[in-house]
Parts: sequence; structure tokens; C-alpha cells
Amino acid sequence: HNGKPEDFQLFMALLDGDRFAGKYRRGAHSDAPPRDLMRRMVKEDLLRFDGTRLFPERTAETAKYPLSEDEADLYERVTAYVRDGMNRAERLRSEGDGRRSAVVGFALTILQRRLASSPLAILRSLERRRARLADRLKEAEFHRRGRGRSGSGAGIGAGQPDGPAGAQPGAQPGAQASALSLDLAEAPAGYRLADFEDFDPDELLGSEAEELEAVVADEATAARTVEELKAEIDELGRLARLAQAVLATGVDRKWEELARLLEDTPEMLDEAGRLRKLIVFTEHRDTLEYLVDRLRRRLGRSGAVVSIHGGVRREDRRKVQDRFMQDAAVSVLVATDAAGEGLNLQRAHLMVNYDLPWNPNRIEQRFGRIHRIGQTETCRLWNLVAEDTREGLVFERLLEKLEEQRQALGGKVFDVLGEAFSDRSLRSLLIDAITAEDPAVQQARMRAVIDVTVGDRMTELIDAQSLLSDVLAPAGVEAIRDQMERARARKVQPSFVRRFFLDAFDRLGGRTARREAGRYEVTRVPAALRDWDAAAARGRLLGGYERVCFDRERITEPGKPAADLISPGHPLLGAAIGALLRRHGPLLQRGSVLIDPEDWGDAPRVLVLMEHEITDGTAGPGGARRVVSKRFEYVEITEGGEVSDAGHHPYVDYKIPDPDELAALAPAAAADWIRASLDEVAVRHASEHNVPGHLAEVQARVSDQIDRTLAAVDQRLTEEIRYWDRRALQLKDQELAGQPNDRLNSGRARRRADEADQRLQRRREELARQRKLSARPPRVVGGALVAPAGLVARLTGAEPPSRAADTVPTERLAVAAVLAAERALGRSPTELARNNKGYDIETRAADGRLMFIEVKGRVAGADDFTVTASEILYGLNNADRHILALVEIADDDSTTVRYLHDPFTGRAPEPGIGEHDRRLNWPKYWDLASAPR
Repeated sequence: HNGKPEDFQLFMALLDGDRFAGKYRRGAHSDAPPRDLMRRMVKEDLLRFDGTRLFPERTAETAKYPLSEDEADLYERVTAYVRDGMNRAERLRSEGDGRRSAVVGFALTILQRRLASSPLAILRSLERRRARLADRLKEAEFHRRGRGRSGSGAGIGAGQPDGPAGAQPGAQPGAQASALSLDLAEAPAGYRLADFEDFDPDELLGSEAEELEAVVADEATAARTVEELKAEIDELGRLARLAQAVLATGVDRKWEELARLLEDTPEMLDEAGRLRKLIVFTEHRDTLEYLVDRLRRRLGRSGAVVSIHGGVRREDRRKVQDRFMQDAAVSVLVATDAAGEGLNLQRAHLMVNYDLPWNPNRIEQRFGRIHRIGQTETCRLWNLVAEDTREGLVFERLLEKLEEQRQALGGKVFDVLGEAFSDRSLRSLLIDAITAEDPAVQQARMRAVIDVTVGDRMTELIDAQSLLSDVLAPAGVEAIRDQMERARARKVQPSFVRRFFLDAFDRLGGRTARREAGRYEVTRVPAALRDWDAAAARGRLLGGYERVCFDRERITEPGKPAADLISPGHPLLGAAIGALLRRHGPLLQRGSVLIDPEDWGDAPRVLVLMEHEITDGTAGPGGARRVVSKRFEYVEITEGGEVSDAGHHPYVDYKIPDPDELAALAPAAAADWIRASLDEVAVRHASEHNVPGHLAEVQARVSDQIDRTLAAVDQRLTEEIRYWDRRALQLKDQELAGQPNDRLNSGRARRRADEADQRLQRRREELARQRKLSARPPRVVGGALVAPAGLVARLTGAEPPSRAADTVPTERLAVAAVLAAERALGRSPTELARNNKGYDIETRAADGRLMFIEVKGRVAGADDFTVTASEILYGLNNADRHILALVEIADDDSTTVRYLHDPFTGRAPEPGIGEHDRRLNWPKYWDLASAPR
């Protein structure tokens, strides 16, 4: 929205058309962002919970280069042509043809930017422009000959005069100067002259700008007569020959400066002297092709360079992005601003602006491709600037001032750069520099504007945004941190996802190779995944991946390639799941039999998976009420009908029975109580114990949101109603006084007031429906018979291990001892349910972070103890906040407690597939542990 309040209101209206209804009117509407819908802060102010910066440092350097003598001559000649054309365009504006003036001015600025871009870009632009205008000339001469024969005097374009303003009356037909029309109605992109009403090139997306430039840049002219057009074509021919001569010399100081950066800049090279991943931004496709060719020849490999421009389809852009991110052979991405639209290119942390954009917002957009959350390297940008050129002097001063402010403000400049230019655009400064008759005077004005804009204005903007740093109170931050830490403690990533993916990928015919710790190379993506991906019309899979990982802390590693994080949403994981479901999906409908290796009892139970949904009063597709929340729950049911919550993913420590165990369990699986429907029991339990809490949680969230929205909608639409009521009365008075308004009458103003009132009533009714929440009955979606290991041992005749004796009293004593130890340390521990996976107690460390304690109790003199696979995995997932509490219990039930922080990293390797528990040496771990702290 470029910092314009009216544009910001239109942008927010995309989220809520009623809340941001009507035209923005200063004084009547607030400029402040709606704090319940958005947060706006400077990147450098964003911190993690531990106080470290979320974004890395970023720096920008100016790489100045001098033009050669031939290049300087070409620059001066083309700039003079552009300056003359702009002055003639300005005369068109003064004569009332503002739209055509805007088109011509836009076309000439494109030519000037291509002049600064590359010899190839300006040569092709001059040649294309000359050819297009020559076609226009042929058409004009054809029409002039036709008028000469007919004597009709009709203009070339509909409604055009016979000649230019000031043509002498009485001139002979066909001999007078012929006027030219500018009609873009048949342009490839469908642009018309009317499209340039209030035209602002800075509002275009990068891909849109490329498209528009291709349409108008080569044919928009300020020439008003055939004779003027002929003169312009002759001048373009001379300029094209000069550009051809410059290109033929092979001297390109701008390219030489880029080559010098690649060769002499230490940050460009890795430890082995190889070029690091680099992005080079240019403004023009001709220059992009020029750079791709020269870079490939310089690097000696055609596959080392890839490119993205506006003509590349969005799905193909994603493929190029993936190649750049994951293919070790790809070193350089050359891109136009089409790559600045939403692509994550943070595999690189180095960037070159081969062409500097005339829109300062684009500088931040480009930088934002690499300066992203998750980037760990300092992001470096080099801006190439030609010395002693008119626009070069503007950019040179801008970049100098930016660096001054960056050092003074701790880097906080790029986020607000575009908004700082809201009063005087950078584009207008550059155009002034090109068209000024006295460059020295213009430069003095330019320096004054930039010094204020990038000085005081930028400081004001940063100070204003810094006021938002207290949008979350400390208590709110702590609550969010607790939620995230609890979610992290019980997450299924990375360990469970890693185990699943590697095993599934191998079964499907894929090939992986372990590289660094926790990081892998995918050397072969199997046909099964590619077929599924093609059938799903995804088109995202590569043939191989240089690095993948499963833990976000492993994404980057100093001196190594960045890794793709394999997690829900990644195309490799999605394809693996899809291919497995295609192959084995029907088996999921048959249920399962599982063994609980930690339960040495004799009573089987049924594990039931249910989902339940909360809906509001809004009708969805087909008339069904809209689902606003969905939750999955696990419950277990015993033969006696006892029902209990089973906790989060309880099945992870269960094992699959072997054929002998399955045969022994067949009679138990066929028992009447299991074959009888347990749906009603499970649904009744969930309805009584789970659904009310879920409904209350959603109700609190939805009610708060609706209250805020309703207040904002009431305020905005009531203002609209009052405004149009007043306008209707004013217009009615004018009409009665005989002074009607040609553009708006009282009746139309009254209708707008009525429409706003109707919208208000509709929105109130809609919000009332959204407030009416109700819970659907829970639905059973799956189940399994869970057989205790004790039952399996009895049925198969196996001897239970000695540790299978009743350990409940020992466990209770151990947990009670740890709770007492925590309280003695001044903390407030919370004991969790016995079925909680991975840890037994939650407590809070001195720094405010949650800590998770797994308790193991053994009688004095024990040789070993057992940890489950999930306990090890939870400990590895939460290494920095996981405590293994060991409790030794004497014969008199007295206890001694020791803590081992991060007990498994480096001591207990990750469990393999099929490993459900592990026996560990009690004396060894006891010696490693120490008194609680």
C-alpha cells in the first residue's frame, strides 16, 4: 500500500469489506492498524523467547564503477533523447492530454533504465522501438495518402483532428502535417489509454511491470506529426548503431564490476574457494539473458546458473526455486522482480542488485527473499551504481544516507524505506535528475530531499513502530511460551517423522545417505513418489535433494548446504504418505491388534479414536453448518466398561504382534464384549468429559473476536450511513436551488445510505449466527485391541521378566519424592496423568522456562531400569529442558533423588524401527546424576 492510508484501507477491506467499508476520509477514519488483525514491527526489533534476534544482521554495500568513454558517450546521447521526449510529453500534459503524457513518460523511463542496465538491453530496446515506430509511420503515411485521394480530411484515429494544434488553415489535403493517435486497445495485454488514468508504476507487481513494459515501452511516442515521427525514427537509428558499436567493443564496466565482486570478495566464496549461492537481481529480461550467458561462460557450467522472470509460470518458478535451494550444482539465480513475489530463497544469504529499482519498496522485497525467519547467516547486498550518471548520483546519495542511518539506528532502515518516500517518490527524483537542464541545481535539491526523507522521516517512522513493542504484556508472552513449550514437548517431530519417513522411503524404493548429524542426502526419489506426485498434479518433486533434515535446528550448519525441513507440508513427505495410502490404504479400515509392552497385567482393552467438531450457525456448502474447530481424542475401554482418556498418541509405545502372538490373541479379539458395539460407550464418555471443555474454549475465542468485529463494523458503517445521509440532504438542497451535481444526485446518495444500512443489518445477523456455537456428537473413526504384555506372555507360555512385578507402589513413592524435591527448590511442580507420554512432572526453571521431568524409581541395589522408546525420543526432542529424575528407594521406603539433565543426548542413540523399550544400567546413570538443582 506504499504507506498511503487510503490504499491501506482498501487492502484491509479484502479481509473485511464491512469493517473497512467506504472511501477513506481523513479525520473520519483512523490511520492506526487494527491490532486484532495485524502486527507491524521492524524486523530488527523482533526477538525470540530467549531474547536473541529473530532475523540476522543485514548489510548493504555500494559497488561503484566508471563508464568507459564509449559507454559514457552512449549514455549522454540516449539520455538527451529521453530528456527531449519527456519534455515533449510534458507539453502534451499542458495541452490536456495527461493520459498519453503518462504513457510516453513511462515508456521513456523504461528506456533510460535499460540504458543503465546493460549494452544488450539498450540495443534491443532501441531496435525494437525503432521497428515499432517505423510500423506506425507506414500506417500514418498510408492514411495520409488515403486522405489525399479522398480529400475527406479525416484523422488517423477516431475523433482525431486533421493536423496538430496550430496547423494553418487552407493547407492542401495530404500536404499538411498529419496527427498521430495512440490507441492501445489491441495491445497484447489488453491495455487501453484509459487504463493510465492516475497511473502509478510503483503500484505494479514485478511481473505486472514486466508485462506492461513489453506492451507500451517500444511504441509510445510524443510525436504528433508524421514529420516528427520520421525525425525520431532517424535518431533511434543513430542511437542503435552507436549501441551496437559499444556492444561490439566487448567493454562492459558494469559486468566487469560484478565479475570483480565474484572473484575478489571473500564473502562470496566458501572454505573450499567455491562460489556460494548468490542471487543477482536485474530489471529487464534482455539483461537477464545477457547475464545468464556471461555467468555460465565464466563459471564453465551451464547448469550453474538458473533464472526467473515474469514470463515463467508460477509453478515453474517453484521448480527453479527448488533447484536453486537443493541442487549443489546450481550456484547463481538471476532474476527479475518476479522472483521478489513470495519466494523463499534463503538458501542464499548473498545478493547483488545489478539494476537498482526506481521503487524503494522493491529493494526491501528483494532483500526479503533471503532475510527471512530461519536465516542464520549475515545477509549481504551489493548495489551496482555507475559513477557520474544522473540517476547514479541519486542512488549514490540514497545509499550513502541509508548506510549512515543503518549504523545510527541499528539496521532499522529497509523495512520503512518505501514508506519514507511517500511524500516525494524516488521515481520523481530520478526523472528530475534526467530532465534537469542544470544538473548542479537539481543535485542540490535531490540531496536535500534525500537527507530529509532518509533522515528525519525514517527516524519518525521507526519511532512510531517501536511504540507497538508492548502489544503483548509479559503475562501474555509467558502464556504463549508455555503453550509452545508444551506443544514442543509432545510433538511428533522430528523423531517420529524421521523414523516414519526413512522407513517408508526405503520401502517405496527411495535412496538416502546420511551426511552430517541429523542431515541426509536424498540420492534417488523413487518412481512410486513421482507417479503419485504427477497424479496429484503437484509437480514439486525433484530427482534428488542435496540435504534434508527433520529438526529445524538442523536446517543450517556452518559451511554446509542448507537443508529442506521434512515436516507436514513438504512435498516429499506428502508424496510418501500419498504413495503408502495408495498401496496400503484399505488396510486402515480393518482395525488393528497391538501389544502394550509396559503393561504386565492380564486385562485387554480397546483403544478408540474419535473426532468431534464445533459448528456455528453459518450455513456451509450444501447447507451444512460450518465447522469452526475439530479435535481428535483417544479413549480406552475395558471389558468392565471403564472408560478413560488415553492421552496424546498413546499407540507410539505399543508393538505389533508377531504371527504366534497374533494367533494366541485371536480368541481374545473375538470376545463378545469386543465385537459388541463400543461406539455408544466411547461417544457417551467424550460427550460428557471432552466436548464441554472444547466448546467452552472455542466459545471464549469466538466471542472475543466477534465482539471486536461487531464494534468496528457498527462504527464504520454507521459513519457511512451518516455521511451519505448528509450528502443526500446537501445534494437535494442544491437541486432545489437549480444547481444539480452532474456526477452525483441526491437519489444516488440516498441509495448509498440505504445500502450501507442494509449491509450493517446483514452483518449483524451474520455475526449473530457465528456466535451460535454447538457441538456435534463425537464420531468414532478407528480402533484397536490393546493386549497387555502380561496377557500375551500367559497365552504364549512365555516367562514374564523379573521387572514385571507390581511397580505401582515404587512409582508412587518416586513421584512423591521428586515433587517434594521440586518444592524444596522453591518451584511449583505439577504432576501429570499416568498416561502422559514422555514425562511425569512439569515444573518451571528460574529463567521462567518450563522443564519436563521423567521419573524412574528403583529399589536400592537394582541393576537396571527401563525407558520406553517414546521416553527416549521425548528426551532427545527436548534435550535442553528434559530431566531424568532417578529415585532410589530403601527398605524403609526412604528415598534419595538425583537429577540428570539432558539424559539421552550422546548417551542413548535414537530408537530404531521396532524398538519399543531399552534396558539401561542403573549404577552408571546414578553416578552421572547429581542432587536436584
